[in-house]
Amino acid sequence: MIRALVLACLASSALWAQNVVSESAIHQAVERHVRAALQRQHGTQERCEIHARWKGDVVLAEKGPVEIAVKPLSARPLRGAGLVRVELKVKGETCRTLTVTVDTRIYRRVLVTSRAVRRGELLGADLLEPEERDVTLLKDGYFTEADQVKGLQARRPMNAGEILTRQHSQSVPLVRQGDAVELVVDSGKMQLSTQGVALQDGGAGVRIRVRNQESGKVLQGEVVAAGMVRMGGGEGQNE
Repeated sequence: MIRALVLACLASSALWAQNVVSESAIHQAVERHVRAALQRQHGTQERCEIHARWKGDVVLAEKGPVEIAVKPLSARPLRGAGLVRVELKVKGETCRTLTVTVDTRIYRRVLVTSRAVRRGELLGADLLEPEERDVTLLKDGYFTEADQVKGLQARRPMNAGEILTRQHSQSVPLVRQGDAVELVVDSGKMQLSTQGVALQDGGAGVRIRVRNQESGKVLQGEVVAAGMVRMGGGEGQNE
């Protein structure tokens, strides 16, 4: 009994003498690093959930206060699952390097459909409502304000509760295929125009193919108003 007590005391004393970096301390350092990186990337502090997947305390042979430095392993943004390098330093010297997996989820209030939407339906306040959603892996862009969807229509049918993205939307056509249009060319101080035919639908700011009525050439231009297409220098790009 006495011997067992002595051994237990010795083991406790040895453990106390070790320099231990707790799992919790590693998690906190990783989370601080990711939050700071997101702040730099987005400029606003979005709600995010960060989970470092390191398990277990780390025991260092070196004595003294431990500095935990976290660095990115690549230039890839920290969204979803990613990796960071954690350096454990004592007196400025790196004693141990860890590769830690971190899962980052980003949440924002975005516009979602309040009911089913038909293809070609004009997108407005009656169809959309703000709701916080996970936007971590959205690559097509999303909308956060009603003003951002003015002049847009649904590109395809959508179910109620879907996040509206640029992939789902397009400009309401100001020009439709087959319409007679004015082709305008800005040339220095002069503005020249001729007649053409639209070969595609197009909303404001969209580049479409047109046929010059005089030359018969198929060109590309930007829709600037109903019935008007602006051509680049030299009447736009030939097809």
